[in-house]
Amino acid sequence: MKQNTAQFTPIFLGHGDADEKKPPRFGKAAMQTMEAAGYDVVWKLYQGLGHWYKIPDEIDDIVDFIHTNNGNGPKTM
Repeated sequence: MKQNTAQFTPIFLGHGDADEKKPPRFGKAAMQTMEAAGYDVVWKLYQGLGHWYKIPDEIDDIVDFIHTNNGNGPKTM
C-alpha cells in the first residue's frame, strides 16, 4: 500500500528545447533533483518548443500521464 505523501505522487515535467526563458538544463536539473529526493518523475523534452506548451503533443502526453497514473491506463483517441 502506498503511503499518503507528496513523494508518492508521480510528476510529469515537459520542457521545450528552444525555451528562451528557462533553458532545458534547468528543467532537467529539476527532474534530477526530484528523482534524487525519491520522486517518480517523467521527463519529456519537446523539439522546437519555446516557453509554452505544445498542442497536441504535450497536452496528449499530460492526459496520458494522468490516465496512466490514476489506474485507468493511457487514453486512446
